[in-house]
Amino acid sequence: MNGPTAVGLAPSFGFGDRLGLATPGHVAAVRAAGRGLRPVFAQQSVRELARTGRSWHDVLASAQAGMTASAWTEPYGADADHCKEADDVVRARECGYTMFTLDATDRLSDGDTDDVAATWLPVVEHVERLAAEVPPGADLEVSIDEVAAPTTPGEHTFVATELRRRGVRVTSIAPRFPGDFEKGIDHRGSLDEFVAAVRAHARVARDCGPYKLSLHSGSDKLRLYRPLAEETRGMFHVKTAGTSYLEGLRVAGQKAPALIREIWACATERFAVDRSTYATTADVDSVPPQLARDAPDRLLDDTHARRILHVTFGSVLSDADLGTRLLECLTADGGSAYTAAVARHFVAHLEALAA
Repeated sequence: MNGPTAVGLAPSFGFGDRLGLATPGHVAAVRAAGRGLRPVFAQQSVRELARTGRSWHDVLASAQAGMTASAWTEPYGADADHCKEADDVVRARECGYTMFTLDATDRLSDGDTDDVAATWLPVVEHVERLAAEVPPGADLEVSIDEVAAPTTPGEHTFVATELRRRGVRVTSIAPRFPGDFEKGIDHRGSLDEFVAAVRAHARVARDCGPYKLSLHSGSDKLRLYRPLAEETRGMFHVKTAGTSYLEGLRVAGQKAPALIREIWACATERFAVDRSTYATTADVDSVPPQLARDAPDRLLDDTHARRILHVTFGSVLSDADLGTRLLECLTADGGSAYTAAVARHFVAHLEALAA
């Protein structure tokens, strides 16, 4: 198995995998519908690593095992996602990662919001410190999306021009786009506003780069894909994460309903705590109680249950009993049902980019 390589400015798609089993399905989807896209098969965030107890090495090794099993020999990337401290970058670099998503938005100033420089300069300074640890030739993405308000073109311009002035060359920047980007469900908000924002940010990316625009929390945001591809003229990266985990729960719900009822019980118990680092309006009381009782696999079709299951993945996977049983359930048939489900799900994603 060849190691990961940088993706560069080619259109690209990131496949997160919290279970370590999804890569064969991701590969199948790329072969079926990903013509022209560069895949990033190994992708995990620092937050996800902390919640699952995995390491950068684990994520890359499981992705490579899935590629080997699928006879994938084409180039692929490996993304160390949402690195906030230098140690995060160093550890991923030592494991051979080729894409580093740097997130310094927790350094955002609470000062006068009309003063872009004063607000965003601490972010730029910390990104510069993190970028010093990124190996030459690697893809460098800057995440400024995990904030409350949509990024303005002026804010984007300041960040991009100040980074360039400091010698930090970026491959992609992820702004905060308008609308709600809750995990595991489609975008909610005005499509016209989203398109106008992508058009404006794509202009900044061309003028200050060129570099790609990155769409974070891209899982299941299918209505945004085609406008993103068109307005960026193919200069985009899409990042998905927990939707592959949810497809695993759907398969397990069909094969082992009792297990999913236990996972749902764990999720509802842990939701109040686990939601703290995710922006979500999901509500446990809004989920019909008969779903878990009578049709647990259909929990994945309920928008509230879907979001609750999405953000409680760490509590489930770190539970020695539930996590082990879930993995055993999904691999009992050699992984064929899960691979097929993931492939179907991502073919829909990739086809939406090319529709």
